[in-house]
Amino acid sequence: MLNSILPPLVAGLAFLQLAHAIPPSLTTRATTRYLATFNDIPVVDPALATQAINEYDEVFFRSFVLASAAVIGAVSSVPGVGGVAGSVPVNVGTGVTPHSPPRYAAFSVVTRTEQGTVSLTTVYADSPPTKRITLYPFWWSAVLRLQQDAATVPQNAQLTVTGFDANEKLVASAKFDYDFTGLNQQLVFAEVGDDFKDLKHVDFNVDAIFAGILISTQIDDVDFSVTK
Repeated sequence: MLNSILPPLVAGLAFLQLAHAIPPSLTTRATTRYLATFNDIPVVDPALATQAINEYDEVFFRSFVLASAAVIGAVSSVPGVGGVAGSVPVNVGTGVTPHSPPRYAAFSVVTRTEQGTVSLTTVYADSPPTKRITLYPFWWSAVLRLQQDAATVPQNAQLTVTGFDANEKLVASAKFDYDFTGLNQQLVFAEVGDDFKDLKHVDFNVDAIFAGILISTQIDDVDFSVTK
């Protein structure tokens, strides 16, 4: 009878040892998928579109501001930006309408100067160190701001999206072109590859002829998941 008890007992002990060897962080991680429309963010001041998005849907939208196509005259005091001291236009309100109205997220050299590299990051106060982001499709556009309080038009531009793992190693990269086809051009669809998975942060950079304070980039309906 002892011989009949030993095999299952040994197998049970082996299973317990294996389970004990697996870090709790790998056995308890949960994933939540989001579609960032930015429409449920409370607006502090409807008259201005300089409101930083910051933490939203469990990630930090660094250097992104909440924007609406109806707001085209916002300014921000950023001394020395582009050689201009004092208030400069914040290119966040555009003639390009959000993919899911009424709002989208926007960034420019002005917001980047204020907050740093434009990114969706899992690194911020009170965020678990094991949190990771996986990026899926999103919509985007680029516009040329003619002058403060003036209308804006779509602008040829190239968006580079890069993903970094837990060790800050570049593991994913994608480029998307936004080609001017007319004044009524809207946001375009962008789909990244499967390598944009389990990332510490995803960075955004735009290259255009007028890549200074005259260019504003918008994103909307950003599909991503967060694992922690």
